Amino acid sequence: AALAATLAGPAAAQVPPGAPFAGLTVTSVHLEENGQAVTEPGLVGLVETRAGQPLSLVEVRDSIARLFGIGRFENVLVDATRDGAGVALRYDLVPLQSVVRVDFEGDLGLPESRLRATLEDRFNGLPPVGRAPAAARALEDLYAGFGYARATVTPAPPRQEPRGLVLVFDVEAGPRARVGAVTVVGSPRLPDALLLDRLDVHAGGDYDRDGLDRALARYVTELRSRGYYEATARHDATVGPDGRTIDLTIDVESGPFVEVTFEGDPLPADREKDLVPVAREGSVDEDLLEDSDRRIEQYLQEQGYARAQASHRRTQQDDRLDIVFTVRRGVQYRVSAVEITGDRAVPESELRPLVRTQPGEPFVASRLDADVSAIERYYRRLGYAEVKVVSSVPEPPAAERGATTAFVTPRIVITEGPLTLVDRVDIEGNRAVASGDLDAVVQSRSGQPFSDRLALADRDAVTRLYLDRGYLSASVRVAPRFNADHTSVDLVFTVEEGPQAIVDHIIVVGNTRTSTSTILRELPLKPGDPLGLSERIESQRRLQALGLFRRVDISVLDHGGSRRDLLVTVEEAPATTIGYGGGLEGGRRQRPSSTGGPPTERIDIAPRGFFEIGRRNLWGKNRSVNLYTRLSVRQSDNVTDPSRSGHFNEYRVVGSYREPRAFGSNADLLVNGFLEQGVRTSFNFFRKGVTAEVSKALRPHLRFAGRYSFGYTKVFDDRLTPADQLLIDRLFPQVRLSTFSGSLVRDTRDDAIDPAKGRLLSVDGEMAARAMGSQVGYVKTFLQGFTYRQLTGNRLILALGARLGLATGFPRDLVETDASGNPVLGADGQPLVTRVRDLPASERFFAGGDSTVRGFALDQLGRPDTIGSSGFPIGGNGLVVLNAELRSPQWRSLGVVGFVDAGNVFKRASGINLGQLRGSVGFGLRYKSPIGPLRVDLGFKLNRQTLVSGGRESLTAIHISFGQAF
Repeated sequence: AALAATLAGPAAAQVPPGAPFAGLTVTSVHLEENGQAVTEPGLVGLVETRAGQPLSLVEVRDSIARLFGIGRFENVLVDATRDGAGVALRYDLVPLQSVVRVDFEGDLGLPESRLRATLEDRFNGLPPVGRAPAAARALEDLYAGFGYARATVTPAPPRQEPRGLVLVFDVEAGPRARVGAVTVVGSPRLPDALLLDRLDVHAGGDYDRDGLDRALARYVTELRSRGYYEATARHDATVGPDGRTIDLTIDVESGPFVEVTFEGDPLPADREKDLVPVAREGSVDEDLLEDSDRRIEQYLQEQGYARAQASHRRTQQDDRLDIVFTVRRGVQYRVSAVEITGDRAVPESELRPLVRTQPGEPFVASRLDADVSAIERYYRRLGYAEVKVVSSVPEPPAAERGATTAFVTPRIVITEGPLTLVDRVDIEGNRAVASGDLDAVVQSRSGQPFSDRLALADRDAVTRLYLDRGYLSASVRVAPRFNADHTSVDLVFTVEEGPQAIVDHIIVVGNTRTSTSTILRELPLKPGDPLGLSERIESQRRLQALGLFRRVDISVLDHGGSRRDLLVTVEEAPATTIGYGGGLEGGRRQRPSSTGGPPTERIDIAPRGFFEIGRRNLWGKNRSVNLYTRLSVRQSDNVTDPSRSGHFNEYRVVGSYREPRAFGSNADLLVNGFLEQGVRTSFNFFRKGVTAEVSKALRPHLRFAGRYSFGYTKVFDDRLTPADQLLIDRLFPQVRLSTFSGSLVRDTRDDAIDPAKGRLLSVDGEMAARAMGSQVGYVKTFLQGFTYRQLTGNRLILALGARLGLATGFPRDLVETDASGNPVLGADGQPLVTRVRDLPASERFFAGGDSTVRGFALDQLGRPDTIGSSGFPIGGNGLVVLNAELRSPQWRSLGVVGFVDAGNVFKRASGINLGQLRGSVGFGLRYKSPIGPLRVDLGFKLNRQTLVSGGRESLTAIHISFGQAF
């Protein structure tokens, strides 16, 4: 900025003395970096001086400040040259010289990797040029720690490379000293030779300062675990005159053996170490012991021992320290009743729910204090500004000798005072913002009961409104003015607006692959808009939601005056992403019998793995492509060909292209090409096709999506008998489907993988028609709703779910065929024609398994008309699934759940009957792994039924999977 105060150039001598540049017409403006012309629009736009306009030194200073503010330049020089009657300006931009690499030359002695790691740890990355001397000292200290007592590290002049600077250090490690004499002092509790062996220190060996310190720390930990809680250890190193030997002195002070005991009234054994954390803290400091006394007393008081006392004494004899805690619990006080008095205006029935102190429970003074505060807050919310609430505990009657329990009757005494009503609400000092806009955010109203909390909330609301309109220095005060008897109050909000900040420039830096237009498109703030706080926060959220950046920072550059620049600094994430992993899925599954008899349920464990690779930010426009592959190994159900067992018989390959805000709209485009093979209970299937989806957020938490899908589905290894197989499946073992579908989703869950609160509601509709190129036609609707609520202090989570599926096929006349696929002839010798409304097997509903109704094996839930005579499911056009689950964390990452599920599959949607739902109950375990909840559920059927084979259904089904059931 100082350079801009006085402009001079090569032609300055030609200017008549005293003729200033200021006010002359600017004939041209050029930007140069390293002698090359700069035409980058983002930089050119930061320069305020314009050709054809009078030269203003203020504009020059603002231009320099903006160019400095983006953090790319070390210096900005301005050169002014007389050009006829005007002046030509050149801005020379001196780029920051960033360090891109560190090189080491000379006799290193240590691996380069260790030298680099030391610098990165010390300087949180590569050291800047100015810290080269400090980096050299850090390396010399590293060498000294490994016995290179005379090592020297000297910074050399940095080398310039196209990508930046390379720091160079000349290293002369010199000879490495060996361990000389080793002396052990103190009280190590081990013979010297055994201790040195434990520390791996021997004369003539290599010296490793950090390694020796770690070994001493491990030994101190061992001593403390043996009861020497004050143990310490250190070592000193003395370099010999020739620099080739290092004499060591190892000082280990074990301190006395400490034993902590308790006398008097007992404490729970599992709480002693928590209440007296001598072992954990490794100290017997007097302050720690006094804190332990208070901790014991507080613990007992929470159990109702209001007069509990704890003290300690220390006794040291020779090499032993005994610490004895004496505990006197006294009488345990329990609550007989809680009396509330003075409540004239508010019924006691409204106050009782606020009282946590209940009859029969131990009396805890802190809990009673919390009850008093809750009642006082409640009164103040109702408008009793002068309310006073106190508590008292009458002395209990003298207890019988030897009694361990006494009952008390706490009293809560309320002095209500007058009801205070708001008389007037005035807002003063506002000039730029209309009073009507401010009144709209103020909730306090004339005639309402006065609440100090509501008044403070109104003050904050007015402040937020000003901040959202760009008044960054606005301040709001609220002053209640009571009348003499406190029956009414005037609320006066005093506003000091300050200047309004307006967005001048939006400067984007740090983006090398992402186009500036893509970033600017996400910002609700535009040049000329007020610099609102909410818009800044929303800008940050939108940029982070893109997933293109590791870090996003939005700051304000203040150059004086009302106009401010917005500096958006981004750090781009890698363009290529790779993911891989594996796992297991397990549960009971219906499988055919090798003897030809009825099917049996068996445990099926399927290992699976996936690999994913993606490329994002294509062409700098936030477009992305992704390839996802998944393989599973399931035991084959083809009992006649055991050689197929264990093949990769289940896989999925999906290639996708995503373009947010496609075609210049607010809608996102997703195109998928897929290829998959899957295993179901009654059949296997192979599917391939493409899907195009356009989705749009209608409002926060509400999203609509429309899809078109075209593909082929082939069903094979059908395990239904010819009598059970539907005609549409015999005629279309491979079916072509062309479908349009849409969905509306409202999602307020706090976590999509493991929600604890919120709701998910969705409606999906799908239609296939022969007129659209599909071989079969149908319409299908699927509705689902889930709600999650935290109970009892957020410890329990109640999860409820409901799903309803409805489908019907478009009527079509088909020629009946026999099991061999030949037409069935009628009495007249002509093929029999039947009108069908069935859906293909791949599109019908199935239920039972880990994510629907637990207690049933996969797909094994259904009515007699949706379960074939062979015991394998046929599926249906109607589905109902209801779920209720109570989730409880128990210990660290482990939790337990209890659940009740119900549901069924119906042949026709019109045949849905809630009275025919089947249920199951059960419990499960949850482990919160880094990749999501790992769950194991065991379900028990209610009202077991008879199988087609004559036996009864199995009682249980076990399920193992990742993620919550719903």
